[in-house]
Amino acid sequence: MLRIVAVLFAIVAVGLLGRDGLRAAETGTFAPQALGALWASLDRESLLLFEPAVTRYLDPSVWIYIVQPVLEAPAFLFFLGVALLFGALWLTFRQRRRRNLLD
Repeated sequence: MLRIVAVLFAIVAVGLLGRDGLRAAETGTFAPQALGALWASLDRESLLLFEPAVTRYLDPSVWIYIVQPVLEAPAFLFFLGVALLFGALWLTFRQRRRRNLLD
């Protein structure tokens, strides 16, 4: 299951990087879309509700020092990072087959 999730996130990362690359070819400058901008284009209301939830239930410094920089990072890097995380978890926890000497 972890491997499937890792592959899906990697596919999304490659797709986003490809889209950013096509935009760079059109405009002449590489400006990848930020994760927050991608989220806002998909569902602005949930993004607007996320900040008050984080600041109310966790701490305002969590929003300032952790969440906000992640939302300002390129979206393809976020999805690539999550893919690498799930891939590493898969490699760590996969069950290895035991081979008998007679097989």
